[in-house]
Amino acid sequence: MDEPNVRQVVDELLTAWETGAREPRQVFEDARARWLSRRWPQAHEKGFDLASTDVLFMLAMARDGGLMDVDIPALRGYANAADRGSIERAQDQLYVHLQATSRE
Repeated sequence: MDEPNVRQVVDELLTAWETGAREPRQVFEDARARWLSRRWPQAHEKGFDLASTDVLFMLAMARDGGLMDVDIPALRGYANAADRGSIERAQDQLYVHLQATSRE
């Protein structure tokens, strides 16, 4: 059986968090384990997905990043940015959202 790609992993993690199937702490721990579990495609390789890779890393480091439930739609939107064609715009929107909802 093929391993899931990074977007599938991110979608699975965000869905588990969003639906309450897993507590945020568990999702972040799962994301960290998944991040470290294998080598993900690099920028020059087939299967590379910048936005989804960024989101997986953010989830893996979420304990330090202060992600909250309110961030799920923005994270999902950025992870799916490649479908809409403008990763840079989606990235800007995510960072504006995260800055606006920051705990600081």
